[in-house]
Amino acid sequence: MNRETDGPKMNRILLIIIYICFFKTAFGQKIDNTYTLFISVTDETGRESLPSALVELTDKEGRKYTGITDMNGKIQLHLPLSMFQMKVSYVGYRVFVKTFELNHSLTFHIQMYPGENLLDEVVVTASESKGLSTSSHIDRTAMGHLQPTGFSDLLELLPGGIAKDPSMGTANLIRIREAGAPSSHYDISSLGTSFVVDGIPLSGDANLQATPGASSLSGKQQGFVSKGIDMRSIPTDNIESVEVIRGIPSAEYGDLTGGVVKIHRKNKTSPFEARFKSDQFSKLFYAGKGFAIGNHQNILNVSLDYLDSKTDPRNNMENYKRLTGSLRFSLRNTFAARYWSGTATWITAARSIMRKKT
Repeated sequence: MNRETDGPKMNRILLIIIYICFFKTAFGQKIDNTYTLFISVTDETGRESLPSALVELTDKEGRKYTGITDMNGKIQLHLPLSMFQMKVSYVGYRVFVKTFELNHSLTFHIQMYPGENLLDEVVVTASESKGLSTSSHIDRTAMGHLQPTGFSDLLELLPGGIAKDPSMGTANLIRIREAGAPSSHYDISSLGTSFVVDGIPLSGDANLQATPGASSLSGKQQGFVSKGIDMRSIPTDNIESVEVIRGIPSAEYGDLTGGVVKIHRKNKTSPFEARFKSDQFSKLFYAGKGFAIGNHQNILNVSLDYLDSKTDPRNNMENYKRLTGSLRFSLRNTFAARYWSGTATWITAARSIMRKKT
């Protein structure tokens, strides 16, 4: 054995052993000073988890630790021994703040409460029926979010509806199911759709809008005889709900080939309501109120609506104006269990197409 070579070798082995022991001791001390923090985030009921909630922790030395909750609203963090300020935030909820000392593993179940600007759930599209017929129901809440100018705007809420700017310069004809191509004589799609207002069908044969020679002046089609109901003449502010039935419904609706639009107007007591809408093409004003008469069994609804629309704000010669008034009275006889309602509605519509003076 060569002692001159074995001596340095033994020294190196001894140094390696000492280094390993020191590293193990230091690593063990690091593990012993680190604790686990479990956090679960739910809503105020504790039943719905809130994923992707932001968790921020700041220790007493100013170091920050951040993370987000998983799909189950939970997060696990490994933190050193210290005092922490925890802040949990989630969109639409108030920020949760808590200060604590981490000297052992902890678990927090955090319930978040809605903020002041959190809105309740609303349906802004038509809801589909689950019966045998294919129909869509549009309630007053969806109409309020849409802020329509005319009845044709409500069709945007139907399946496949396209959002577009109101067009009051031409007749608004309905297209529920394109059963045929429009022609110069009749339009089977719009003419075959029946409009029923409070159980009373509107006559689609009454649309006799025609201005001879108008197409040569404005370059647009102006004849809509035998084309069905012009939806511009139907105001929307006094409507409570709309049901659109596509296809052929029950025989009780009678004369139709494409579908039915059932309009239910407001028939209840309500505070005074007013709406004013203005855009680059039109101005609309509405006012209405529902009165309770006698023993609150009798109801009187009054509404007034005015619309002034132009196809081009720079051209005052081509416009559409509508003035609509409605008086609806409901009488209930509690002794004989009878219900009677009557409606009086008048519409004045004017259209001006003139040759521009030069």
